[in-house]
Amino acid sequence: PALQQAGYKAYQPKITVFPEGETVTTGCGTSKSQNAFYCGADQQLYIAQDILDVLSTDVDQARSVFDLIIAHEYGHAIQGRSGILGGKHVLESDLSKSEALELNRRNETQADCFAGAAMSSLWQGLKLTDTDRQDILAVTEDVGDDRLNERANGDPDEVGDHGRSQNRRLWAERGLNSGGSLGQCNTFNAPASEVE
Repeated sequence: PALQQAGYKAYQPKITVFPEGETVTTGCGTSKSQNAFYCGADQQLYIAQDILDVLSTDVDQARSVFDLIIAHEYGHAIQGRSGILGGKHVLESDLSKSEALELNRRNETQADCFAGAAMSSLWQGLKLTDTDRQDILAVTEDVGDDRLNERANGDPDEVGDHGRSQNRRLWAERGLNSGGSLGQCNTFNAPASEVE
């Protein structure tokens, strides 16, 4: 409804689940497994069956983990439909590497906020609990650049393109607490410290 009120056409993107260990070909190119993403070229969501392999064992069994991952990628679909992604792609061509990384982190943390808002709106239908809320926040923290980099190469201080754990959690929590107002998700006007 928010998209339609703003004059955009809402749609339901197709979700493609691809097998563990395989590469998927999309309108955006190819991608390996252990990944989930939105492709703006074909306006579809993709999720690998082995996506949980990138999560720590502390959170990979969370009841809401797949709903959260899909909600985050759907957040990118909303960004695509509303012109945010297109604007990001235009802007980043003129930016330095560090500026482009920050712009991408703003984009990703906004999708985290949109995911939190989506999970909040689905709360009753999914019969979510306070434990699920804590799991949602824990999963969002677990995919922070610092934690993923520490597991991958032992360097939690490597600058990433999705946002550090505490900031991904911050934006997901803002979405959960938004009461459905996506205006709470404006990461592009947030201080840089909130999107590191």
